Amino acid sequence: MFEQLVLRLIHCILSFGVFVKQCTSYFIHFGLVFKQKSSVDFIKADARQINKLPVHIGIVVLEEKLSYTDIANIIIWSLALGISCISVYDVNGEFKRNHAVLKEVVAKKQKEILHDESTKYSICLHTNNQTDLYLENGYSNNCKIDIQLVGPEDGRRELVRLAQNLSREVATHQRKLEDITIQHIDNILQGTNKLPDPDLIIRFGTVDSLLGFLPWQIRLTEILMHQTHDGLTYKSFISLLHSYGDTNQKFGR
Repeated sequence: MFEQLVLRLIHCILSFGVFVKQCTSYFIHFGLVFKQKSSVDFIKADARQINKLPVHIGIVVLEEKLSYTDIANIIIWSLALGISCISVYDVNGEFKRNHAVLKEVVAKKQKEILHDESTKYSICLHTNNQTDLYLENGYSNNCKIDIQLVGPEDGRRELVRLAQNLSREVATHQRKLEDITIQHIDNILQGTNKLPDPDLIIRFGTVDSLLGFLPWQIRLTEILMHQTHDGLTYKSFISLLHSYGDTNQKFGR
């Protein structure tokens, strides 16, 4: 009789242990799924924990393999966080050249991550000073992000062309030398989109260079490095933004 009671007690303890383990696994799994989906409320709560958010992020991908899915994730996370502009650059200009593919992947990720709130956000895609605006279900409010796709021709080469054109105009008396100011060059390089200069660049890859990414526009830009954009997690992206938010930038006089 006593032995049966002990066996039943052991059985109850083991059963309770299995139950606790299953519950723990369930809640861990639920938490991971929730983290992966990154609901809008969850992302906005994270945004409030960051000391300062960049207005404009430059994404510089210096890797041979490009992941449209991971770039789309960055765009949608940034949109939900309240970041206004992103410039996406790769050294071969593939993202810019294949903007239709990126647009399709971004639209898919917008629904996956933002769920029912995806219709509240609009995305403007800019290539070659042309704007491709697309809205989910035709609805838009003030939640908007500008995506500028940049290639090698938009960086150092653009500066060379601009210098040649200005020199020619001065030589042919079409423009006075004193009219060429920093503000004038800023206005030309901003083009029709008038996007602000990047506050933050996230460089993906092991190359210790930006390889021609918008040299004029990044004079005061903070630069952070990450080994790869392929498989970038939401947690890693938020960690990079915290690093930027904790940076004390000194611009001098």
